[in-house]
Amino acid sequence: KPELSEPTYYAQVKNVKTSANGKIITMTGDIYNFNKKSERPATFTATAKPHKWQGKNTWAILSLTTEWR
Repeated sequence: KPELSEPTYYAQVKNVKTSANGKIITMTGDIYNFNKKSERPATFTATAKPHKWQGKNTWAILSLTTEWR
């Protein structure tokens, strides 16, 4: 039975490094198909910093790059 919609992809973080000043993190990992977790067509690198939004602690993404295989 063919799929009726486009696949949904998620990011799985595999490694996190903190900058020397502790204010920025760099995450690396895989992009994977939610319905077929062995399908991993890309890797990613993202940088983020702590942020407060509407009074809640969260993260602000500073950069995000993907490399498709």
